[in-house]
Amino acid sequence: YEGAGIYRHVWLNFANLIHIAPHGVFVTATPNHGAAVVKVETDVDFAGVNASSSVVISNVLDAGGKVVATSKAVVPASSRQPRSVVQTLNFGHVKLWSIETPNLYSLQTLLYNGNRLVDQVKTPFGVRTIRYDVNLGFFLNDKPVKLKGTCNHQDFIGVGVGMPDGLLEWRIKKLKEMV
Repeated sequence: YEGAGIYRHVWLNFANLIHIAPHGVFVTATPNHGAAVVKVETDVDFAGVNASSSVVISNVLDAGGKVVATSKAVVPASSRQPRSVVQTLNFGHVKLWSIETPNLYSLQTLLYNGNRLVDQVKTPFGVRTIRYDVNLGFFLNDKPVKLKGTCNHQDFIGVGVGMPDGLLEWRIKKLKEMV
């Protein structure tokens, strides 16, 4: 028996009293005739403080780090309650994410209180369409894709569930070779 316990990376996060909630940025991206519409919802937590001059800036970055879209929104004044900000961004010349070309963009979310940057989060995302037809199956970017899978346990012989990153990368490489 190889045991378990803590078997994944662990972080201790320190945050300003006014901060983006953990896992508080949600991105949906929809292609639209060669462009993309990106909807962003950001949850801001005020951790028991009053705030009235907070701003969320959302930047979409391409794979090279170039800003391709930006939006600025004032966070509604808070009386110590969490707030959610919704933004919509548009950009052209989108590169779709697919199995063959896994193009990714990043959403850089900046939270300012007054003129001071108090938190920032980077969220990777891809732009693609998915749909399922009961007769024809799964479609990614309007192309049919056959879904394949394995029975793959979380542990590995000799190391148990505390798998090093290199072993996880090796396993994914082997799974990709099966295609």
